[in-house]
Amino acid sequence: MKTSEKCSTIFSLWLDAQKEISGIIKDSDNPHFNSKYTSLNSLLDVVKPALNKRGIVFMQVPEVTIDGSCCIVTHVRHVDSGEWIEWRASTPLAKQNAQAYGSAITYLCRYSICPSLGLKQYDDDGSAASGLSQNRNPPPQKNLGNQDESGPMSDEQVKQISALYNTLPNPRKVKFLKFNRVVRVEDLPLSQFNQALKMLQAATK
Repeated sequence: MKTSEKCSTIFSLWLDAQKEISGIIKDSDNPHFNSKYTSLNSLLDVVKPALNKRGIVFMQVPEVTIDGSCCIVTHVRHVDSGEWIEWRASTPLAKQNAQAYGSAITYLCRYSICPSLGLKQYDDDGSAASGLSQNRNPPPQKNLGNQDESGPMSDEQVKQISALYNTLPNPRKVKFLKFNRVVRVEDLPLSQFNQALKMLQAATK
């Protein structure tokens, strides 16, 4: 790792960003290993706003090493102070073709960012949506009685969900609706009530 001669400002801001970003979900599937991982798009949706609002810009540039391995150079700079941090990560290529190179770039971009910010990656078990903080131990929910889960939510459930939903900033409202595949929060089916409630409770804590 390389740094500018002085880096106290950027390290202080980096710490603030670490405190803000509690974790990210594993939102993509790896069929080869029957496992889940965090996509680069989801990672950037969380990381970029936290860094950019503190005046920090980061760039990731691919390189090919002498032995043919793929390398990613991550450069992070605080615009006002000019302080910077730079590090490299590399991996050998399984095949020397464009597909292997592209996959390696995406992989290295993800794994260069996560450790540097100390990000936890959680299984996508319905406890959080993209961009929403996750609560691993949500409080038990009130039993609202036996209902047909294929039908709509009750009036009480709509009121409970709407009250939490309305506290979200507009970008997170859009993500919440997109994640649950509904146009309005009132359109959530009963079968998604518990999952949606956990997401909103975690996001508003």
